[in-house]
Amino acid sequence: MLNCIKIQGFKCFREAEIHFSNFTLLAGKNSTGKSTVIQALLALYQNSASSLAGAYMNIGTVSEVRNWITGSRNIFLEAAYEYQGEDYRYSKLFGIDEAEMRRERDFRKRCIYAI
Repeated sequence: MLNCIKIQGFKCFREAEIHFSNFTLLAGKNSTGKSTVIQALLALYQNSASSLAGAYMNIGTVSEVRNWITGSRNIFLEAAYEYQGEDYRYSKLFGIDEAEMRRERDFRKRCIYAI
């Protein structure tokens, strides 16, 4: 059973820890992170080169889905779960590579000059 997920620097979340019980309902206003919690779980489950693009979802690059407001350079996701009476943790760290950083800088320069 999934007990908890920790999300850092992903989309609307600076840092969040969400605990689950036998029945957990994600409810809230639009754009408050409900879908992001599900996407974080899928990113942990998905086994592809980037885990942000694969069979279950394709949401872009780290640069596109990191928390821009807080200036996060990395995304950290961790799930705590129980299986056959044992407690486990599984985590993934996504970082921006040099090529992504260059593309992001170039994009920002173009946006500044376009205004």
